[in-house]
Formats: sequence, structure tokens, C-alpha cells
Amino acid sequence: MRLLTIISLLSILSTTLHAQDSTFVVLSKYNTLNNELNKYYDAPALKSLNIPIQYTNMSVNYTAEDSKRYILQKGSATNDFNINIESFQTKNKNLNLWGDFQYNNIKTKNVNFNETLDYDYLYPYIMSDTVGGDLTNEQYKILGGLSKSYNKMTYAFEASFIGKQSTRQRDPRTNNISSDLNATFSLAYKTTSNYNLGIALIGARYFQKAKVSFNSELGRPTIIHETGLGNYNKIFAGIRDNAEYLGYNYGFSIHYVPSNHLGWFARTKFIGSNIQKKIKDVALVINEADKYDFDVQLGYKVAINSSQRIEAAVQYNYKNIDGFEGRFNNLDSQIGLVKISEENLFNAVNQSIGGYLSYQKNTSPTTWAAKIFGYHIDSKESYLLPAAIENIKLLHVGGQIDLNQKIAKNTLIAKIGYSLSKPLSSQAAWTGMNTTSMRYQMLANNFDYKNTEVSLIDFAVKIAVPVKKLQTYFIGGNISHASAYNLTQFGITSGFVF
Repeated sequence: MRLLTIISLLSILSTTLHAQDSTFVVLSKYNTLNNELNKYYDAPALKSLNIPIQYTNMSVNYTAEDSKRYILQKGSATNDFNINIESFQTKNKNLNLWGDFQYNNIKTKNVNFNETLDYDYLYPYIMSDTVGGDLTNEQYKILGGLSKSYNKMTYAFEASFIGKQSTRQRDPRTNNISSDLNATFSLAYKTTSNYNLGIALIGARYFQKAKVSFNSELGRPTIIHETGLGNYNKIFAGIRDNAEYLGYNYGFSIHYVPSNHLGWFARTKFIGSNIQKKIKDVALVINEADKYDFDVQLGYKVAINSSQRIEAAVQYNYKNIDGFEGRFNNLDSQIGLVKISEENLFNAVNQSIGGYLSYQKNTSPTTWAAKIFGYHIDSKESYLLPAAIENIKLLHVGGQIDLNQKIAKNTLIAKIGYSLSKPLSSQAAWTGMNTTSMRYQMLANNFDYKNTEVSLIDFAVKIAVPVKKLQTYFIGGNISHASAYNLTQFGITSGFVF
């Protein structure tokens, strides 16, 4: 942990010795022209190929989002205050250092049926009640990495730590703490004068301690330990008001990319996760989830002439969750709970296939890019006993235009985007569920949210001006709106790049 912090801070603080006048202009133009290529170069050993200049970015950001229709477990509105410092440094031709520090203070309103952090990662085995309320969440992230080249080979290592705490100051009072430690070792080999073969090995350890407490003496809601699609383990429902989660991630990625960003691009990535849940007064694991995420991308970028590029790519993604529940015997009061078996009762599969087509033009003083995309998404969830199922197929399409305009010594960056998610077919059934219960209403609300046709409009603008010694100051904002959800998101950002 101490080494990680030192690497991160050294790469950030050393920047002032190497700053260049055109840092912001070079970065902003590069991002406009190559934004879609980031995933192909996300192995640490390939990082230097995807960053055109050393830099430090210090920013303060605020985002507010409010929606009248929402997934109950995620809340109706958020206010996120963020401080971010990131840097990439080239110490010599063979050594690169980078670091990132982030702090977030997030307030989320109207969270219900969820009393844990990191809902998407832990799903379906969360702890919940039917009261809920607003949450305050603080997050810290420290990341550091380095790469070193010898002849045609590059060696790299990157590690990060993310710590979170969420609290609620009224009943039910939550106090949840999570930690996420990630490490990646990466190699890259220059196979030809232009192409590079990269590989990354990924590992992570996750831990969360979730606790709910009550000060009121007038009563308390039942604490539930969810098992998916509205089901829960009735043996553990009641006053068992804390849970512990231990997760391990493992995986790899393989990359084939050009150094000059022209030609073929390919990436395959696999991430597996095993998450175990324990609760108060039960020594054994009560729930366990195995998750798999497989992604493959293939793209091609060609130069029409010195200022114009065309880029196209296809992508396939497959996600799977297998959920296992312990079966316990509680008939013998002297022995207590005895685990007698484990069953695979929950399953979720999500598949998407699609791609994009992009055109980019780089001239002085205007650089711009236009993109269209489309994906077919097939999502299925099922629970064995009592039988429950949710299936949704949808089409997600859209487009985006990015502009980078030089105005005298200043720079204007703008983006406008539109996307449409249209359900093609859907099915939902929750056997034995009381249609008047809050649990049924929760399921119906969440399914209706996911099964709604939604169009989203997004607009962002940023203005950058030169500042002595600190090079560039920028300020910007963005706004998004989705009428079907009555959702509005607003954000502002301000900072320096040098």
C-alpha cells in the first residue's frame, strides 16, 4: 500500500518539471480522434502507446442526477462531488510512471430494498429492508503504475486501492465499509515495426462489512437477505443485521494493436469473480456467486488522406452469474444451524453484440469526429424454486458528434449525443408472489424500468484558456435528459492541465 501511494504521488508531483505549452491541446485533439480506441490499449504495458504527451490533470467536479422512475435499489437521485488528480510521466525513453487519486462524496436519495455498497457487484446476494432512505457515501481511490521497456519487450505493473463507506443517520442506520485492491501485471512485445502483442494478468480482492442498526424502541423492519428475483432465505430473515462479503477477481486480456493507431485492432478480455457472503452468528458461507465476463473486440482504422480517418469495430460481450444458496437444518436447538447442502438456484445471462462506425477529421483550427453505433442486447434472469423469470431483448442505437475548436489561444470542446433503447420482446413471471405486497411492487417497478423505450439526449461543452505557469485552465458542463424516466443529469467541471 505504501509503495502504491509513493508511485502515484511521484508521478503526479514530478510533472511540473516536464510540462509543455501544448499539453492540453495535444491531449484534447488526441481524445477527439481516438476516444474509441482506449479499450484496446488498456493493458498497462500498452499505456504509453495511447497517451501522446506527459501531463497532469487536476480537477474538481460536481454531478447531480434526478429521476422520477428508477431501480429502487439504486435510488432516485444522486449528488456527487469529486476531486481528481491524475498524471502520466515519461522519465526517459524506457520508463513511464502514472498515478491517479480520486475522492468522491456521494449523496443518494430514496434507496430501498438495499442496505449494502456496490449493488451491481454483489447482486443478487444483498442485505435489505423495506424502509431504506437516503445514503451518504465517501470513496477514495489511489492508483499507481509503471512500465519499463527493454529492446522489443515492455514490462508493466499497475495497482489500485478503492475504499468506500456509506452511512445513514436515521433508522435504519447503515454503516458499510468496503475495500477493493486490484493488481495487474502486463507484458507487450513488438512483433513488427508497427504492431504490438500485449497480455495482462488481473487479480483483485474485495471485502465489505455491512451493518444495519436501530435507535428507535418502537419497532424495526425485518432484515432480509436477498437471493434474487424477490426471493430470500426465510431462515435468516429477522434480526441478523450484518453481513460480510469476500470477493476475488481473476482474469486476463490479450491485445493486438498498432503503434500508429492505423490498421487492425483486437482485444479479448475475461474476468471471473467469486463472491462469498456470511452473516451474523453463522460461521459458514450462506450464499456464493460465480460471475464471468467475457468480451471480444475487433476493429480497423484507415487513413483516407493526411487529415481524415475512418474507423469501424464489432464487439461481443457475455456475462453470466451462477448463484448458490446454502441449505441449513435448524430443527435441533442444541446443535444450532447446520449446513446440509448447497444448490444453484439463481442464474443470469446477458449477451450483447454490435459495433460502431466513426469518421474523424483533423485540420487546423478544427478537429471533429462523428460516430454511429448499434447493439442487440439479450438479458435473462431465472430462479429455480419458487420459479421466477425475467427476459428482455432490446436494441440500443445512437450517434455522437465531438468538436475540438481552436479560437485564438483558447480551445472549445463540445459533444452532442443521442441514443435510443427499444425493447424488442420481454417476459416476466414471479410464481407465488402476492401481487399486493411491496416485494411484488418492487419487482414490477424494476422490470417496467428495464422494459421501457428510452431516448437520451446528452450535451457537453468545455472551454480552456491559457494560464501562466499552470498552462491551461478549463471549465465546462454537461446536461442529459431521458423523457421516459423524467431523468435529468447536470454536471460541472473545472481544473488545470499542465
